[in-house]
Amino acid sequence: GVDHIPVHHTNEIAQVESALGHQWVNWWIHGEWLVLPKEGEGEGGKKMAKSTGEFLTLDTLIERGFDPLAYRYFLLNAHYRQQLAFTWDALEAAANAFTRLRREVLDLRPHYTGDAPSVESRLNEFREAIFDDLNAPRALAAMWGVLKDEGHSKGEIYATLLAMDEVLGFAFAGMELEELAIPEEQIEQLIAERDAARKNNDFARADEIRSQLREKSIELEDTAAGTIWRRK
Repeated sequence: GVDHIPVHHTNEIAQVESALGHQWVNWWIHGEWLVLPKEGEGEGGKKMAKSTGEFLTLDTLIERGFDPLAYRYFLLNAHYRQQLAFTWDALEAAANAFTRLRREVLDLRPHYTGDAPSVESRLNEFREAIFDDLNAPRALAAMWGVLKDEGHSKGEIYATLLAMDEVLGFAFAGMELEELAIPEEQIEQLIAERDAARKNNDFARADEIRSQLREKSIELEDTAAGTIWRRK
């Protein structure tokens, strides 16, 4: 992070280059802070840091039903030099967009024979974004752009997405349909959390969980005997 530039990373560079006798690396990239909302103030505010106790872990995201790769997608929607405000709503929106992206990629896969060329115009657009100070939001826009490209075959579009994914790391090549389905254990955990939220009159969180499960093709039905669920 940017807070390490003045002392910590300068010190590390000095130590390593003194030991090696030559320049260690050509580029150092320091990300701006991921910030948490101020209590009662909505967006923005406190930086996420261990020293303040204000931080989230991937385990927390997984417990709430989010794929860690959806979190990666969320981060890539902002340039690394800009602060990014974290909210659950923003993460859920990113997760929904990422699920749509993965479904479109899976729909294209059967049309790929392994020898289709990439769409060079779209791939060049993507490369220009990456080489423009690692402009990830523009790179994502290029990825969505090729999905809308009707002037090329589905196999060519899939090949282009695989090439882009070598940089973005969404693991398209090894992705399976089953990965888009939420495991039963997580469904039960989310239903239990929703029940607790309803008992505490936190209906906003309860509705959020219902929407989250619906996006994963899980429908809930509240009955006198409790909440039951089914896959659509």
